[in-house]
Amino acid sequence: MAKNGNVVLIWWKMINFACHFPDVAFPRRRPRQTMNKVRTLYKAARGILFTVIIMVVVLYLASYILLSVPSFQNFVKGEVEKEASAFIGSRLEIGSLTVSPFNEVMLHDVRVFDPDGHRCLSIESLGAGIRLWHLLREGKVELNYAEIIGLDANIRQAAPGSPLNIQFLINAFKPKDRNKPPAKFDLNFHNVVLRRCAVSLDKEWIPRSVDKDRTDFNHLRISDLKADINLPRIANDDFIVDLRR
Repeated sequence: MAKNGNVVLIWWKMINFACHFPDVAFPRRRPRQTMNKVRTLYKAARGILFTVIIMVVVLYLASYILLSVPSFQNFVKGEVEKEASAFIGSRLEIGSLTVSPFNEVMLHDVRVFDPDGHRCLSIESLGAGIRLWHLLREGKVELNYAEIIGLDANIRQAAPGSPLNIQFLINAFKPKDRNKPPAKFDLNFHNVVLRRCAVSLDKEWIPRSVDKDRTDFNHLRISDLKADINLPRIANDDFIVDLRR
């Protein structure tokens, strides 16, 4: 009986020893340390996110202020005039230009002159989407949509067999020699909207008809034109046109 009692006592001591064995032998999670680590990670993530938000807001405000500065708008206007004139091979002028954050440009009183210095094209208002960062980074003008209001095109032919006064525009959009360096002009219009547009065609060596009831195809004018045009690409070496209306 004493022997059995000693055995029970030994087992009791072993169980008691195991229950109070140091944490080194039986590692336990320390809730306090785990929560502290979680709090530290949360504070770090919150600080990084807050910093990113502040930087985005500051960048937006700085860009808005920059795009509203007249000197910057004049810089963009000058770049557009220069590159567009180089692209068409003749003079192009812009009356005024406004830039809206971040990629919308409004041109007013746009005039295109033929090589002889006569105005052949004018536009009251031209709204376009321009990739400003592409212009600032690479010096290229890239547009992706346009809204043209109040276009007035005057097409003339001085003599039989002579080129039209807009021949330089036609030549500008013809495929070029692929061995030549590309022009700094790349148009990628998803949509072009035309409103209140007009086109006139005159064969200047033929007198105008005195019969007002007949259509004079030698001196023709069409007004109040409307159209939706898709131009997936216009560059110095190729172009694609899709007329919707």
